[in-house]
Amino acid sequence: MTNKYSFKRSDRIADLIFREISNLVQTQVKDPRLENTVITKVEMSDNMKIAKIFYRNLISSSDQAELEKGFKKASGFLRSSLARNLSLKRVPNLTFIYDELSIYD
Repeated sequence: MTNKYSFKRSDRIADLIFREISNLVQTQVKDPRLENTVITKVEMSDNMKIAKIFYRNLISSSDQAELEKGFKKASGFLRSSLARNLSLKRVPNLTFIYDELSIYD
């Protein structure tokens, strides 16, 4: 029997998280270290406990350590916002990874 949906649940959840995190970073996160930062991709683990969030700064790529600190500080707010805005049974742990390979270069 063929499933009419062509991709996994984890892919659909990754897309939801991508849209929500992108919106939150652009509109609600007030940390100046994260200005001009875009979310490029979200990958979910198969058990949906971990979300790898890839990001890129549009202005400079030299200050990756400061970006990482900014995301680490904002991760609690982002995770609680996901829990409030998305109807998920469990909100995954968020891992932020600087996107070295990006279409913005």
